[in-house]
Amino acid sequence: MHFYIFILFFSIFSYVKAFENINFIFDFSYVGRDKDIYSVDDEHSDFMMNKDKGFNLNYGELSISYPVEKGIKLKGVFHLTEESFEIGELYFFTGDTFRLKGGKFRSSVGILNERHQHEWEFSDIPVFYQSFFGYHALTEKGIQVSYHHKYIISGFEILQGENEYSFGKGKGDLFTFFVKGNLPYIKPVFSYLDGGFREDQSSGRTRMIFTGAEISSFKNVRFQGEYAYRIKEGDKSSGYYIQMVYSAEKAVETGLRYGYVENGEYRYSGMITFRFSEYIKLRAQYNYYRSQINEFILELTFKTGEDEH
Repeated sequence: MHFYIFILFFSIFSYVKAFENINFIFDFSYVGRDKDIYSVDDEHSDFMMNKDKGFNLNYGELSISYPVEKGIKLKGVFHLTEESFEIGELYFFTGDTFRLKGGKFRSSVGILNERHQHEWEFSDIPVFYQSFFGYHALTEKGIQVSYHHKYIISGFEILQGENEYSFGKGKGDLFTFFVKGNLPYIKPVFSYLDGGFREDQSSGRTRMIFTGAEISSFKNVRFQGEYAYRIKEGDKSSGYYIQMVYSAEKAVETGLRYGYVENGEYRYSGMITFRFSEYIKLRAQYNYYRSQINEFILELTFKTGEDEH
């Protein structure tokens, strides 16, 4: 197994300079916290970021895209950790204005859902995303049809519905709709999800509404927030986050975020990010949890190639 991984990565670094459609991300961190957050036996902890106190080799992410035919591309995103190798995304997509996507991919609902970890402005995903979808958000097998205009993106998805946090029926009956504005200073979003769920001996329907916006009308300051409301067979819950990021210059960013989910969990976060170049960034982040846990994260991220996410 290790021999094949060596051959794979030798090939990657041999060709990454020659082909811009190959991209590799490496993420490494040091974590200090008052208490353990994740149990060793936690079935959902396999691919969590910054899981252990001390040093964490979080992941390697390999992204490859290739034009198969005129107007048709294949895209694969693969995650490698010390324990396993995972197909994060693998799909085809076509078109420019009208687009068809099929395979396994991150859903386009909301703002953050389709963004990969190295694109986030904080080291971790907001608490309501973790509660409703899990750490890696809503990633499913299925198809997506979308329309892309200068000022608006809209579309729908038919997904397998295997996400066990909110759905889990896995019968291809998760349906989503999304619309996203792309105005000069504000990017509003609205999404609706409807899918079957199966939990122990019970089953039913889960319906969810996402809404939010990105605002950049102030010089060097960006605001972002999302709100989600979920009805899971009569059980109602909601969550939200709001964040502000200030760019002193292109190389330095600072930010604050507050996130809440209705089960009573909340988290305050503050961060500062240093971008030494297009390919290297260092982030220091502090989190305070409702459960009175103090957490410090020092995260170093490298990338090669051009990012196509």
